[in-house]
Amino acid sequence: MIHWGILGAGNIAHRFAKSLSLHNECELTAFSCRNEEKAKAFIKAFPCQTYYAGGTCHDDLLNDPTIDAIYLCLPHGLHAEWAIKALNQGKAVLCEKPAVISAEEMEAIKEAALKNQRLFVEGMKSRFLPCYRKVKELVKQGEIGRITRIDADQCRLMPQERLSTTYLLDSGQGGITLDTGCYCLTWLEDFLDGDIVVKKVRASFQSGADAYAKAWFEIGGIPATMEAGWDRTTPNAAVLHGERGEMVITPVHRPTHISIKTIDGSQQELELPYDRDDFYSEIDEVVTLLNEGKIESEIMSLDDSIREAKLNDMVREQFHPSKKDIEVLFKQEQNLQYKQFTNQDALALGNKVIELDAHYDRPISAAIYREPEGLPVFLHLMDGKSKRNIEFMEGKRKVLLETGHSSLYAYLDHAVNGSSAKFFEQWPPYMPSGGAFPIHAAGEHVATLMVSGIHEGYDHDLIIEALSQLLETSTEPIACAIQ
Repeated sequence: MIHWGILGAGNIAHRFAKSLSLHNECELTAFSCRNEEKAKAFIKAFPCQTYYAGGTCHDDLLNDPTIDAIYLCLPHGLHAEWAIKALNQGKAVLCEKPAVISAEEMEAIKEAALKNQRLFVEGMKSRFLPCYRKVKELVKQGEIGRITRIDADQCRLMPQERLSTTYLLDSGQGGITLDTGCYCLTWLEDFLDGDIVVKKVRASFQSGADAYAKAWFEIGGIPATMEAGWDRTTPNAAVLHGERGEMVITPVHRPTHISIKTIDGSQQELELPYDRDDFYSEIDEVVTLLNEGKIESEIMSLDDSIREAKLNDMVREQFHPSKKDIEVLFKQEQNLQYKQFTNQDALALGNKVIELDAHYDRPISAAIYREPEGLPVFLHLMDGKSKRNIEFMEGKRKVLLETGHSSLYAYLDHAVNGSSAKFFEQWPPYMPSGGAFPIHAAGEHVATLMVSGIHEGYDHDLIIEALSQLLETSTEPIACAIQ
């Protein structure tokens, strides 16, 4: 019998304790909770030998000699500290995801696990479930051939009243990338080997924490994306593209269904439910490992957790612009130039922008003004917010005319170097983001293209994509996230 202690008694601890009661080799022995009232409510729901409350409760739990294993479910920012303390006290640790908020913290946990020869497992529940294991088996068997791309997303609407009562808006330990983005990243970490390159990140923020993030990678030369958010909904799926077909696995964080399509026209739908519930499989893995005397899991090894933390670090690093980002924007303006720019060119460019907008999730307004006269030669307005979008476009254009660069260039130059402060102290109409881009012909600024409506920097991306296609050239994307 393995005697468990639960460190922390929040909502997720209740779910874990319920699942623990289903395993005939496990017993909940004790738990810790700083709040006495919450502790009494927890022990009433899940009777056990004892509980520890008050200021030293977590240390008291770790000092309990009757406990073999700890389930650690404190806020993200406390995981590393208490995981290392538990390992040093000789306890095995199953840590709720994400195990850490940086790869450096995970390296320290690995060191403690090896030093003490004690088990540490990150509770990335998706990887332990029967459905995920079946996907691994099918990929190994070559069901869809060599993987050529992976896309993983999990966006859902989160009520504001719920967010405001959690630590998820804490800029240090909160944010969507650490919360549910890690469920997307675990597919990329597990199925793609090799060097990791972040191509670009787009994000929006609330109270300093990322509320939405999408990242584009190349991992071992293979493209991959992750998308997570609290402010919209997406299919909530991992899509594994292969040379011989594709697999769509849903939902991404607690998979139970696999849809397989192959290039020969065959199709399969596989339903693989949980073993009892979504926590049980990770608990059972810990039991097996403890019985075998192992200190890590092959399903989610210490190095797997380090690599996943590095992926998370690389995404979050792009939340802060750098001088290199400004250099990339300058090169975009240099590379995307016309020999001459006629009214027909303006019409083609405007129509290309509208065409490409179908790839994005929101309608836009777009305009092209002939400069320096400021005469409109193309105008497209979305339904509903036309007046507001015109104000934003005009504000961005004014920034461009004053600085001589795209509105995004001005924004990042301000963020990195403190330039153009006067524009960003006046909101609106000087919206601090992309959306206005100078059209050059023979080295002269002859027109301004403006887009508004998509946000998170996608306005700028849309402009660059349209110009690149029409001018039949390519230019490096800006990597950093843009609010």
